[in-house]
Amino acid sequence: MKLRPNTAVLLLSLFAFANSGVAEPGDGIRFGNGWSLSPFVAGTVTYDSNVLLRHDDYERNEELNEPERDDDVFYDLVGGLSLIKETDDITMNLRGLAKLRSYEIYTTLDDETFQQNFDAVLGDADGIRIKLSQQYSHVSDYEFTREESGLKEQDMVTLRLIETRTRRTDRYIEDYGVSVMDDFSKLQLQGDLGYGKVAFGDDTPIYFPKRDLRDWDEYQGSVNVGYRMTDKSSVFIAPSIGQHHSDNGLDTSTFVKFRAGFRSEPTIKLTYSIGCGLQYYRGGDNTAELDDINFGTTSSSDDLELQFFHYDLKAAWALTRRTDFQIFGRNEMIPTSAFDNNTKRVDQGSIGLIQRLGQKWSTSLGLSYRQDTYTLPINGVDAHEELAGILWKIQYDARKSWLQVTAQARYEEFTSNIQEDYQQLRATLSADISY
Repeated sequence: MKLRPNTAVLLLSLFAFANSGVAEPGDGIRFGNGWSLSPFVAGTVTYDSNVLLRHDDYERNEELNEPERDDDVFYDLVGGLSLIKETDDITMNLRGLAKLRSYEIYTTLDDETFQQNFDAVLGDADGIRIKLSQQYSHVSDYEFTREESGLKEQDMVTLRLIETRTRRTDRYIEDYGVSVMDDFSKLQLQGDLGYGKVAFGDDTPIYFPKRDLRDWDEYQGSVNVGYRMTDKSSVFIAPSIGQHHSDNGLDTSTFVKFRAGFRSEPTIKLTYSIGCGLQYYRGGDNTAELDDINFGTTSSSDDLELQFFHYDLKAAWALTRRTDFQIFGRNEMIPTSAFDNNTKRVDQGSIGLIQRLGQKWSTSLGLSYRQDTYTLPINGVDAHEELAGILWKIQYDARKSWLQVTAQARYEEFTSNIQEDYQQLRATLSADISY
C-alpha cells in the first residue's frame, strides 16, 4: 500500500490527543463548554467476486496483461477525527477522515480517498431552528458508509438523488445545505436551500474502458408548510424549484416539483411521512449534435420537456422492543453523466429489518431497488437500467461503542439494455475503534 506523507501523518496521529483531555473510551476527549474530540480508526477486509463489474462472457484483452480471475480481496484502513459541541441551543459535528485501499491482485486499483463533513443545529424546539450541512469528499467506490466513517446518522437538510452517487469511479462530491424551521400552535414552516455537485477525476484504471463522464451540479430551493391536525399528525404541501447545470450538452435545465402529503407519529413506535404530486422538467436549450459513440442524435428542450408523478415516502416502525422495520422510496429527474443530450428518471426504494439480539449484538437484512428510465432513446433503444441488491449484516457493539465489529455480505445484480449486465458479491469483516 502506498502512503502519501500527509495521509500517513493523519492516520498515525489519530490518538495523539488522547492524553490531552479527560475521557473514557467511547465518550471522546472532553473539553469545556460542551466540546469533545473523538478520534477513530477502522480496518476492513473484503472479498469481491467481480472487481471490475464485468459480464460473465467478458473476453480479456491480452495486450493489457489482465489478471486471469475476476475476484480479489482488498483491505481498507480508515481513520479520522470528529469534533463535537453539544449545548442547550447548539449541536455541531465537524468530521474528517481518510481511507487507504489496497488490493492483492488488482494493485492498480489501490487508492487513497477522503471525506469531510459538517452539520449543525442552532436553536431549540421552542423557537426558530437553523440546520446547516456541508460535505466535501473524494471517492472512487460507493460513498463512505456509516461503519466505514464512524459517523452517526445525519439529518441532512436535503436529500438529493445525484447521479453517480453509486457509480464506482473517481469523483469529487460537494454538498451545501441550510434549513430554517419554526413550529407554531397549528402551523409548521420550513424553508430549504441546497447545492450539490459531482466532478469526475481523470484517474481511469488501466483495466476499465476509457469514458469521459460529464460533471454536473444542482441548485434547489423548497418550502414545506404543514398544518397540525392533532398533536401527532399533520398535513403538508411542499413546492420546490431548481436548476441542473451539466456538461452533457444540455447546459441548464429547470425543474419544478409540487408535493402534498401526510406525516404522523401516532405512537412512540411508529413514524411515517408520505408525499406525492407532480414534477415538471425542462431540458436545456443546447441542440448541437455532440460526438458521442453512445448517443448520436440531437435533442432540443421540447424533446426533454415532460411532467410525471413524483413521490417521496419514508417510515420507521418498532415492531417489537427488539425489532425495527424501515422503508424508503423516492423518484427524481436528473441529467445523465454517461450519455450526452439526455436525462433520466430515477425510481428507487429500500426496505430493512433490524433485530437486536442483546445489549451488544444486532443483525439486519435490507433489500434495495433502483430503476433508471432514460427520456430519449440511446442508439435507437428505449433505454432502461435496474440495480437490485440485498445486504445482510451482523454487528457487535462493545460498551459505550468504543469497539464495533461487523460482518456483512452484499449481493447486487445490474441489468441494462444499453450496457453489459453484471452480478457482484462482496463479503466484508470490519473492526471500528473510537475513543
